[in-house]
Amino acid sequence: GVFVCCFFLMLRGQPRSTQSRSSAASDVYKRQMYIMCTNYGMFGVAKATMAKDDNTFSPWAWRAFDSGLNSGCHASMAIDNEGNVYGMIYTSDLTTTIYSVASDGSVRWTTPIENTGKQDQGGVVIGTDGTVYASLKSQGDMPGGIVALSAGGTIKWQYEISESVSSTPVIDKDGHILFGTERGNFYILDANGTDAIAVLDVAGAIANSESAYASEWAATQGKFWSSPVVDADGTISVSYTHLRAHETRHDLVCRLLLEKKKK
Repeated sequence: GVFVCCFFLMLRGQPRSTQSRSSAASDVYKRQMYIMCTNYGMFGVAKATMAKDDNTFSPWAWRAFDSGLNSGCHASMAIDNEGNVYGMIYTSDLTTTIYSVASDGSVRWTTPIENTGKQDQGGVVIGTDGTVYASLKSQGDMPGGIVALSAGGTIKWQYEISESVSSTPVIDKDGHILFGTERGNFYILDANGTDAIAVLDVAGAIANSESAYASEWAATQGKFWSSPVVDADGTISVSYTHLRAHETRHDLVCRLLLEKKKK
């Protein structure tokens, strides 16, 4: 029969605190909601128009990327202190593109990322120095990994691996980049994106542990779909999915929902 297991693993590392992420401190941000609607584009909706109790339509204040998209993107966005939004789109010429949009809907910049797969998941995060980090997915011979850009959209570096990163990376207080892949490996990169400080096959680690569930796991038999989190004392928490070789995405989603209902 079908077997799916969600495993919550605590990875204890050297003490480090969570990244002080760029917050939405501007008054403009507090008055707007930003939405990416796949190939329909990006929308800004004023908070005042949503303050209704009759479930009527709320008009958008502005729209960006209303043409030239292949399928938009389901990736998470990030907002800096000035209310500028950063995210990813997939253009009609099949190019993954990182963008920044101002709080008034004007496009500040777009940067195409060459030689990478379709980025329809994952997301971007902003470092304390304004660096924008984005996850990348592999496709065929094209690598996945992480790309870092300046606040102005210039590519600073790109760390390439033959694996897909389908979740938003996390930056710790030391500037290290933390993320998991669809092959089940957990990475910690240095702040310059040149070296992997650690790479762990989490399923293999569970199989070799003293866990009561160790026998249910085997190396490479896991996937990361969500982002890690880092608490104040540097503990890294990740959610992890065990997927047997014969599983399908449909079975995976249904089984996870059923398990959630049982709790």
